[in-house]
Amino acid sequence: MKLIGGKKLQQLGSDRFTDDIDMMVFEPENPELFIRKPGLDIVNAAAHPFYTAVWNLDADSEDVSLRALFEMAVFTFTNHCENGNWDKADAKEHDIKFLARKLNGNVNFDIARKYISAGAINFSRIFPRKTSSTMTTCSSISI
Repeated sequence: MKLIGGKKLQQLGSDRFTDDIDMMVFEPENPELFIRKPGLDIVNAAAHPFYTAVWNLDADSEDVSLRALFEMAVFTFTNHCENGNWDKADAKEHDIKFLARKLNGNVNFDIARKYISAGAINFSRIFPRKTSSTMTTCSSISI
């Protein structure tokens, strides 16, 4: 079981407060994507191809990488925007900016990009792809 979400980001230095404890597991025998336990929100990476791909980034580690956290933040931000859950989208925007700084602007969300519909937010405008030897970093995220 790996710590993800706001509590993980707090461990990394984020100033965004959350009471939620989010974990990620890989349980192929369990078809449920979200497993609810008292005091925990658990994502079963085996139940969705996006989360399986993210899990595979760090499958041999007991921890989750900044890259995996960034992928999940982008994916979750998009879902919150598509569902009109603006308070949670604002929190994810904060997380994306925090992680982009932790990654020194070297952001990559190729996994999330595969699972974001073309009609969703145009993230390639917000986070331009790497071109030659330079990387454009995000200065803001807007809808």
